[in-house]
Formats: sequence, structure tokens, C-alpha cells
Amino acid sequence: MWCQIIIGDAREVLDSIPHNYVDLIVTSPPYFALKQYPEHPKAIDMSSLEGYLNDLKKVFRKCFSVLKDGSFACVVVGQYTSKDSSIFIPGYLVKILEDIGFSYKREHIWVKPKGTQGIWNRGTTEFLKKPYPRNTMINIQHEHILIFQKGDDKRVFEKEKLTEQEIKEYSWSVWEIPVSEVKEHPAPFPEEIPRRLIKLYSYQSEIVLDPFLGSGTTAKVALDLNRNCIGIEVNPAYLSLIKRSVDLTQKRLLSPINFKIIRYDLGEVVLTQGIKNV
Repeated sequence: MWCQIIIGDAREVLDSIPHNYVDLIVTSPPYFALKQYPEHPKAIDMSSLEGYLNDLKKVFRKCFSVLKDGSFACVVVGQYTSKDSSIFIPGYLVKILEDIGFSYKREHIWVKPKGTQGIWNRGTTEFLKKPYPRNTMINIQHEHILIFQKGDDKRVFEKEKLTEQEIKEYSWSVWEIPVSEVKEHPAPFPEEIPRRLIKLYSYQSEIVLDPFLGSGTTAKVALDLNRNCIGIEVNPAYLSLIKRSVDLTQKRLLSPINFKIIRYDLGEVVLTQGIKNV
């Protein structure tokens, strides 16, 4: 098994990955105007909705190129809401990815249990103080997990099967999963989300890509499930967090892992030659 953690701008790094190379994409882009990420000159544009969507389109267009025909991309995204307006970001993303060439297949709704820290909206506190009709503000306790496919290849391989219990649990459109307890990143997602997606849409020894790696959850879970992985993160401040996450997995695996950290932002080169699905 192998894992490459690449620190750099996904819009640039993805050009170094061969066409039709990865078997699955699992990712959660930065949330528009919702999470305050540390400043970085190459971070996704948050100054306007147009800039944000244009930057995401650049990333997913290159994701489409590196994804194998017939393979899937799973995107976890929330909507933007404030006292004055709401923006349904998932709808924009579906349109963007369809324009690129993806087929939108389905969605799961990730429901965070009531009482979860961070769900309560400050505007709802104002609603409590002024409990009048039309002064409404709600707490958003769900996100959207959008499932896309490149091409329409319907071939399946019988070398692996999900258990009956997994099918009964994963096949619902609504998943109630507690949020991650990681504190060092403003928007980590829980391990259970990539675990389900990786089991549903890939086989062991295949390659999983996350172009917005963040705290490293996707890479950790991919290795847990005996998948190879490529994780791209623009902000080097998260590197120590990523290393802690992945190293915990390495210690549990019986087979050695070819683990590389590539500082693309410092001029190091992404090398994919010689790395195969093994």
C-alpha cells in the first residue's frame, strides 16, 4: 500500500497526476463564507460566490481528468445561511460538475445529532429573544453528500462484497453520524463518512483521491480499508495534523506503507511513475 500527501494548490498539483489514474474521489471543499480558514494566498476564493464557484470548477475539472472512466466522485458540502439570506451551494455544485461531464447519480443527507457543538446558530438565539413570526432563523444540522460518476460504466466485480449489515445501514438516503471531535481544523468530517463512501464505491488496492485533504481523514480511512491514497492540501499548517492522523493508521496495518510527503509548494515534484495499484 502507498500514500502520498501533497502540500500545494490542487489546481496545480492535479496537472501532475496522469489522466484516468484514480479510482475514487472523496472530498469536502471549503465551506463558502461559513468557515474561517487560515489565510493562504492560494486558498479557494471566499470573497464572492462567483469567485468561490469558479475556483471549485477549476479543481473539479482536473479531478474529472484524473478519475478513471466509470468511477465515482463523492462531495460533502453544506449550504450557506445567514440572517439575511441562504445560498444552496449543493445545487450550484451539481450544475458545475454536470457541465464538466460528470453524471449526478444520488445524494445522502448527513444529519448531525441535535445538541452537537457548533450547530446552534447565533441568529437562532436572536429568534429566542424575539420569538415573532417571520423573524425565523433555523439551525442547520445537515449536509449533502453528492454522488457523481464519470461515464456510465455499470460493470461490477465480484471479488469483494459488502455485508448485509453494511447494506442495511448504508443504503438509506439519510445518515445520522456525529461530527468529528478534531479541534485543530475548522471543518473536519467524521471518519464514518469516508468509510462508507470508500466501501460503497471502491475496491481494496485501488486509489482514493482527496483534493481538499484538510485534517487527513480521507487518507487515514483509505489506508484503514487497504486502499492507496493521494491527499492534496493547500495549507501547510495542517501537515502536522495530517501526519498524526495517518501515522495512527500506519501502526495498525500489518503490511508496510510507502508513505511520502511532497512539498509541492516548496518546489518538490509529484512522482507517480512506478506507483501502481498493488
